[in-house]
Amino acid sequence: MYDYTKSKYDFSNSIETKKIVGKYFIVLEVIKNPKAAQDEIFDNFQCYLKLQEKESKDTLYYIYTNITESSFPFIIVGFFEKQKQLLIGKEFIIGNNELLEKTDIETGKEITIKTGQKWKCSDVIVEDKYYDIKVVFENSLGEKCAVYFGRFNSGFAPIFTLKEVGDYKKRFGQENFDLILQGKVKIGMTKDMCILSWGVPDRKNETITAGKKTEQWVYKNNYLYFNNGILTAMQ
Repeated sequence: MYDYTKSKYDFSNSIETKKIVGKYFIVLEVIKNPKAAQDEIFDNFQCYLKLQEKESKDTLYYIYTNITESSFPFIIVGFFEKQKQLLIGKEFIIGNNELLEKTDIETGKEITIKTGQKWKCSDVIVEDKYYDIKVVFENSLGEKCAVYFGRFNSGFAPIFTLKEVGDYKKRFGQENFDLILQGKVKIGMTKDMCILSWGVPDRKNETITAGKKTEQWVYKNNYLYFNNGILTAMQ
């Protein structure tokens, strides 16, 4: 039986890993781990991916586990191309604090940020430092910023389609929605508004008494306090 852990490239060796960065691989086979039922150390093991480098035809085996699923070092080409089809040309409203890069990615100049301005997705790219997917947005002035796809696709980032903007304005009112876009909260906001503005808290502490439920939401440097779902205090 072939020892899958001794492929030509050793992922535990940073020098060897650099040799495959930026290269294309084809999945030749998905191989079930033969030790899965024999060794407790492999309890969470799922499979080996037998990969072939597109140009050199070299073969390597990557150990894929559910434990490291979130740090999977490959980008699936089909998934990447699908995101380009879905996003390029679509318009969004982006919260001011979500522009992680506040300088133009092409010119290096400071970007003009206005609450509620429209941004159109102009491209989906793989950045060349960590090889992560980024979504590129362009405003009416031709300025461009980029947001990591993981953040964009998290479901909690203040990046909204035009339909979502219309729905939130009806639900929360223009003033509250503008505060959400600015990454701010105020007394009287609902929990949904606060999540859209600040994201999901690191921790929640609940207290239930007769007819009343109080919650403390813990963020890195801030605390929010709710009575029956309404923000009543902040620290």
